[in-house]
Amino acid sequence: RSRLPVELMAKEVELDFLSTLSASDTLVIGPGLGTAKGSWGKVRAALLSKARLVLDADALNGIAMHVEEACQLLRERTSPTVCTPHPKEAARLLGVDAAVVNADRYGAVRTLADRYHAIFVLKGWGTLLCRPQGPTWVVQRGNSALSKGGTGDLLSGIVGSLLGQGTDVLSLSALAVYAHGRCAELWSEQAGTERSALASDFVSQLTTVWAELERTKP
Repeated sequence: RSRLPVELMAKEVELDFLSTLSASDTLVIGPGLGTAKGSWGKVRAALLSKARLVLDADALNGIAMHVEEACQLLRERTSPTVCTPHPKEAARLLGVDAAVVNADRYGAVRTLADRYHAIFVLKGWGTLLCRPQGPTWVVQRGNSALSKGGTGDLLSGIVGSLLGQGTDVLSLSALAVYAHGRCAELWSEQAGTERSALASDFVSQLTTVWAELERTKP
C-alpha cells in the first residue's frame, strides 16, 4: 500500500471519530468525507468541539444542506473556524449560482464570513480572505497548475498545520494561501509548464517556500 499514489483514497474501516476529535487541538474536516449518511454527524461533532477547525469540501457541502443549524453552531463556537470553499462550494453556501459568486467575489466572501461567523478563504486567482465584519485580504500567488483535483485539499492541510502555531488566524490563513500558490509557481518553473501536475507534486516544494520566507523575515 505504501506504493499507492496519494491521490487514491480508500476507506477500509470506520475510525473512532469522536476519540480522534477529543484528542485534537486542530482538525481539518471535509476532504474525502463524502455526503453519505453519517457525514453530517461528523461535521456537527466537529463544530461542537473545542478544536480549531478547517472546513473544506464535503464539510462545506454538509453545512450548505443544514444552513440554519450550522449557523447556530458556528455562532456558538469559541475556537477559530476557517472555511476554504471554491466558487461552486461558496455558491451552495449562499444558495446562488457560481456565476453570481464569480461576478462579485469580494461581496460573496464578505457575506459568507458574516453569515457563517467564520474566516472564509475563497479560492481562485486572487484568493480572498475575510473574517466576520472585517476587511477583505487578497493573495495573488499561484497559477493554473492549481486547477487540478486535490490541490484544494493540500491548501486546507497547510492552513490546518499553521493554525496550531499561532493566534492570528487570518494572517496564518493568508500565509498558507501564499505558500500554496508559491509551491505551484516553483513546480512550474522547474517543470517548464503549468500542465500535468498532481497535487502531490507541490508538497515537495514546501521546504523551499518556508526557506524563502525565513530568508526574507525581518
